Amino acid sequence: MSRRRTVLIIGFALALSLGAGAWWFLTPPLSPPSYPGERPALQQEGYVSTTHSVFIDAAPDTVYTWANDPSLNLEDLVEFDDGTPAVVGTQPLMGSEQIGERAGFRRRVEFEDGHYLAEEMLVDSPERFQYMIWGFTRPTQRVAVDHGVAEFRYLPEGDGTRLSWTYSLMPTTGLLRSATESFVSETLDRMMETTLEGIRTGAESG
Repeated sequence: MSRRRTVLIIGFALALSLGAGAWWFLTPPLSPPSYPGERPALQQEGYVSTTHSVFIDAAPDTVYTWANDPSLNLEDLVEFDDGTPAVVGTQPLMGSEQIGERAGFRRRVEFEDGHYLAEEMLVDSPERFQYMIWGFTRPTQRVAVDHGVAEFRYLPEGDGTRLSWTYSLMPTTGLLRSATESFVSETLDRMMETTLEGIRTGAESG
């Protein structure tokens, strides 16, 4: 076999290998992840954070009850308007779904593009609701973000409620911190504002 032909065959095989690797990396999982392991540990620093709030003309307990109504699905609350694939469903994995007792409750979140993430509730009280997300299967998130921590606070303000929502993402490496910051400013901020407005409208009308 000539040297030129050998080089061409090796190059073709390498291209096929790289193409298969790219396909594997970009394709959604063939089956939903079960997320059986330990969740990531909370860190003291290093997060990329953003906070948004809205005033709601309803008492804090009313807002908390409305936003955490078991009949209200996550896909009914969270809305992306930048082309990010929408949430289409959730699947309980472990723990109690009882309101006020959800610390340790874990579920799988599914998106319309076939990708997933894990979500676990950390604190569940009428004043403070905190949860963590991790286990991203979408490539851009999996590469750049190790995990995220989010927290709602239901604070009395006059005759109503100041609902505050903070989201904090931990980059996988300092080299990808700017990419994480871009995701927060271009996608997460807009989603949070839209979602909070939906909660305000629902709680006030409900």
